[in-house]
Amino acid sequence: MATENEKNDSSPAGPESSTPETDAAKAKAEDFLDQLAETGGEFTNENIDEFLEMQDPEFAQQLGDIKKDSELTVFDPEIDDDTAALHDEIARWRDAKGLKRTAYLILPFLPRVSLAVKKLKFRLFAFIQATKIRLKHFLYYLATAGRRKAQAKIMGAIKSAVSSVASVLADVKHLSLKLKLAFAGLILLLGASGAVLYLTWKGKLIPQESRLFLVNLAENADEVHEVDAHGTFENFYDNVRSTPNLLLIQKIVVNIRASKNSGPNPMMAGELFVEGLNPDVVIEVKDREAFFRDTIQRTTEDFTFDQLSSADGKQLLIQSLLKEINRNLTTGELRNVRIKTFILKP
Repeated sequence: MATENEKNDSSPAGPESSTPETDAAKAKAEDFLDQLAETGGEFTNENIDEFLEMQDPEFAQQLGDIKKDSELTVFDPEIDDDTAALHDEIARWRDAKGLKRTAYLILPFLPRVSLAVKKLKFRLFAFIQATKIRLKHFLYYLATAGRRKAQAKIMGAIKSAVSSVASVLADVKHLSLKLKLAFAGLILLLGASGAVLYLTWKGKLIPQESRLFLVNLAENADEVHEVDAHGTFENFYDNVRSTPNLLLIQKIVVNIRASKNSGPNPMMAGELFVEGLNPDVVIEVKDREAFFRDTIQRTTEDFTFDQLSSADGKQLLIQSLLKEINRNLTTGELRNVRIKTFILKP
């Protein structure tokens, strides 16, 4: 067994055995490297292939036999223009500085809105430009060939209408007298029908119904003036050009109701001005002064001392007096009741 192993180790066909051809190839490859180093050339892919060809031609041939598998292909993902534009818009908002970036972090949908606005703006601009171009071409067409074609069509239509009328008249000439009269009657009937329809539409044949009552004075006024409702106005009764219709009712003394802050028999004494809307009211109050004085006293008796001591109570008394006096007047109404003198006794 030892003899056989020694034979195998010394056999030239072993894995570490060499042949004169391989030794010559290695020597040639080393000479190639030395020559490349002496010339100072770069060690490129072509030099590597040449070196492998010199050193081990079999290995170089095996490398050359390696080819790409035709079934292994890499497909680039297809990205449409809208998606690419959205990615670019998001990148612009994300890489922005200041307020724009802060707004993007708070509202992430802003890039989509911004892109939609830009697309709408672009489409609107494109539509306007296209409309301008079409209008320009249309005007040019009308100024050149279009005008000539329109004139030719109009002249052709006129000639056709004239020829049609001439042919109808020629046919009418060959008709009998009865047919001619019937044709003329038909023409007159059509004309009369058109006139009746026109006059009816204008309201001349059948008059339109007029309104019985005057709704708006501006429709019949000679002049109409507009007034600003929010402007400054002068009161009709309190203007400086009119004389107030005032009457003084003197020495009104009346017992009023007792209250918490008064004694057992409180009293009120005073004088009042009554203002009428017209002089007739003042005359009536003066003529019936005794009656209205009694009305004032009876109305005042229902108030307490505490009520008449306050401003609201006095205002309530004036409203009550105005209501009671107006209820008994026959020639008009009072506009206001004013207090001249007002004395309270607790």
